[in-house]
Amino acid sequence: MPAASLSSSLSAQGFHFTYSTRVHVEDVSAVANCSLHIVHVLPPDVYADQYELALRPGYASSLRGTSDLERPVAAVDKNGSVLLIDVEIVEDTRYEYTVDIPLHARYGHPAEESGRPYHTIILPPPLGFWACPTSELSRPFPEQLVPHVSPDAFAFSSISLIPHTPSDERAEVTIPVGKLGDLAMVDIGTAAVMLIMFSYIVVVSIRTARRLRHDAHKVKGD
Repeated sequence: MPAASLSSSLSAQGFHFTYSTRVHVEDVSAVANCSLHIVHVLPPDVYADQYELALRPGYASSLRGTSDLERPVAAVDKNGSVLLIDVEIVEDTRYEYTVDIPLHARYGHPAEESGRPYHTIILPPPLGFWACPTSELSRPFPEQLVPHVSPDAFAFSSISLIPHTPSDERAEVTIPVGKLGDLAMVDIGTAAVMLIMFSYIVVVSIRTARRLRHDAHKVKGD
């Protein structure tokens, strides 16, 4: 029997959702001196906000790859990003750990006129592993982690993957996208709004300048 098992679920609400990972520890003594880590491989359609993650209790995080916030998917690297979570080991909860990761979807590619105005994003399941002192375990670095985690970061540890509980549910989120035929109207509308705002600022600036000059002349007259 493995020392622990891992399960995950996705709670989606439009462009903002939470990816929850639960690690159930079967044999606490087998991992008593180990650290717990979770890897999320994020497609380019999804990003994690490092500043938001820094405010979350219970874990530390590091992000490699695309990290530009709010950019549409067309403007970022197609390789996506890798989020490494270092879970805080707490004595009172050492039999089960739940890690909630807030994620955000980017604006997708516009759809053809005949296509669906929606885009479905599929997220791969997270990878969980223990990093234990080399004197206790002698396993080679798992091949599943090599593309995402540098072995040098755990040079003095032996890595043991946590098996994922089989699930029929895929982690996916569906977001609305625009249509190519609407781009011209969007460009015109954006330009019109910018022109109106610029004109408003100019008018307010002129009125303010006139009022200040009037007040200055009034003070001198007094």
